[in-house]
Amino acid sequence: MKNKTKKLDVKKVSLSVAGVAGALSLLCALVIAVFKENAVKAFNYIFHGIDLSSVQQIDISFNGVIIGFVEIVAISLFAGWLFAVIYNYLSK
Repeated sequence: MKNKTKKLDVKKVSLSVAGVAGALSLLCALVIAVFKENAVKAFNYIFHGIDLSSVQQIDISFNGVIIGFVEIVAISLFAGWLFAVIYNYLSK
């Protein structure tokens, strides 16, 4: 029986990953802006034992948020593209 794995649409996967990462980046910036020190405490739980308080930056600028958003979207576009390309190659 021949493998009939469907190929992923590289563009759709890339844009989906970038969209999710961009939304999470903006949500993270909003949480830090609203909850400040408590947000850092919450993120410490996510990173299991890594103390982020020594590197925390409570006062984030709008430019910093935009630059971080652009960077994470660009990295995610590449990661989504690479994932889809590798998946399609391996599913042959």
